[in-house]
Amino acid sequence: MTIQSASNDDIVRAFLADNKTIHTVRTYIPVIDEFLTYMKNRPLSEISNKDATEYLEYLYLKRHMVKSTLFKVKRTLLSLYNFAFKRNYLEYNPFFFAKMPDVKLEKQDFGYVDRSRILTRQELKQLLKEAKKSIRNYAIIKLLYTSRFSTLELTNFSWGNIFSINQNLWGAEVKTKGKNKSRIIPLRKDVVDLLMSYREILGFSGDPKSIDRIKENGMRVFLNRYGKPISDTGIRKTIYKLCSDAGIKTIAPKDIAHLCIPLANLGGLKDKGKLAEQANFSTEKLVDKYNYIYDILKDAACNFVTLEE
Repeated sequence: MTIQSASNDDIVRAFLADNKTIHTVRTYIPVIDEFLTYMKNRPLSEISNKDATEYLEYLYLKRHMVKSTLFKVKRTLLSLYNFAFKRNYLEYNPFFFAKMPDVKLEKQDFGYVDRSRILTRQELKQLLKEAKKSIRNYAIIKLLYTSRFSTLELTNFSWGNIFSINQNLWGAEVKTKGKNKSRIIPLRKDVVDLLMSYREILGFSGDPKSIDRIKENGMRVFLNRYGKPISDTGIRKTIYKLCSDAGIKTIAPKDIAHLCIPLANLGGLKDKGKLAEQANFSTEKLVDKYNYIYDILKDAACNFVTLEE
């Protein structure tokens, strides 16, 4: 068998274009992107059975990924390698013999953030310095580490989501993971000001009072270079490029979001309930929505995140 020369990008593009539906492509892309990032973009041909097994263990032990999701990840990567093997791009499929993690293995007490993927304060400063070259990118980074937006929430974030109780208490009710689910995310006033500056660049009024919450409910905040709503992949690629340009290790958006809670804690917030609310960890039912909104904005974790820039 003659192996054809092809880059990772060439193989992935051919795989995604091979009679895949739009929904399937959207499901595959983040799985493949995360895998390649973890492998530091090594050629797919260099990944061994051991590498594949260790990756699945990482997802289980460090990311706390449930078994059902692990199987989906393995099936996706198995399909990618099967495609590459049939097209003579690769000699073998490392995921064919990759072992699934033993659920009895003891999980690490450090949580589901790999130590190697945690930015130092200096690295975050370097990232912010690079991000400041684009007000859109700067706002994305700030929302990740001050308010702990998820990538999905950033793509769903609309101008009509923004609201305030007074000049100092700001929030956004954004669609999050789960059918018809949304959560109230506290926003820092300085980040709101940054968003308003970005809004002016887009040709709208920078006055928050000008926002029509009904008419602008579906008007996405972050756009790509073509003026279309930025995608999940677009945000990931933006972060990857910023990391590269800043000269720091490559991390994913969620790794930046994880910084919110420890930075808030170091900034002086010790109330675990407030930290949980900012992180969307709370499971308490909403009894009085207005009082709840006021409560989570009053001493929101985002207001305690301090960092010299």
